[in-house]
Amino acid sequence: MAGPPQCDVGAPSPVLVAGAEGTSVAYDRQDGERCLLTFRNVDSVLFGGSNDEALSGHRLWGRGLQFYAFQEVINSAWIAQRETENSVHEYHHGGWHARLRHFIYTFHDETLECIAADFVVDDPDSASPAALAALSM
Repeated sequence: MAGPPQCDVGAPSPVLVAGAEGTSVAYDRQDGERCLLTFRNVDSVLFGGSNDEALSGHRLWGRGLQFYAFQEVINSAWIAQRETENSVHEYHHGGWHARLRHFIYTFHDETLECIAADFVVDDPDSASPAALAALSM
């Protein structure tokens, strides 16, 4: 999977902007430039939690989770859990694993997890005004 640019491993300074207009994270790349990663058709987001000193306590540690990396979780238990939660809805449509993907980015002090259809990098047309403002933070 071709992912977004590598984050600065020391101080990527990620800023998450999540709302009805979309979900984006702006962060510092290794070359010092700012990157905007925007997720599309988002179901759920987790941000915070395990930093690089506690990443070995993350539930996905030992299953390929790496430091300072953007990865995709295949056969995600989180997607399965979300589908089970939603299955009580009378108009529920199964097959969430076919439509959604579980992405994870392990930064220095935070971990970002997102269930979404896909993502784009540095595409201002896909980001909200608030996300674009985060590029300058």
